[in-house]
Amino acid sequence: MKRGVQRFYHGTLDYLVVGGGGSHNLAILDALEKELGIAVYTWKDFGRDSDSKEAVAFALLAWQRLAGKPNTLISATGAEHSVVMGKLEL
Repeated sequence: MKRGVQRFYHGTLDYLVVGGGGSHNLAILDALEKELGIAVYTWKDFGRDSDSKEAVAFALLAWQRLAGKPNTLISATGAEHSVVMGKLEL
């Protein structure tokens, strides 16, 4: 777990906020706290719906698509370059 966080974030974390289905799994949250040595919160702790993560992510991807901006990350996909994904039908 720690390696995964360090791969995508190179700074110092004070705490971690988790969303999605895994945020309901107390064993995962406890393991994250122990492994990372920091407090772990869910979006619910901040008055947000932890289950809305996927909907927000797809909305962000669509927004980028509509703006004609790349909506992929080379570091996440392993692709050679970023592209604008999605088909727009009018």
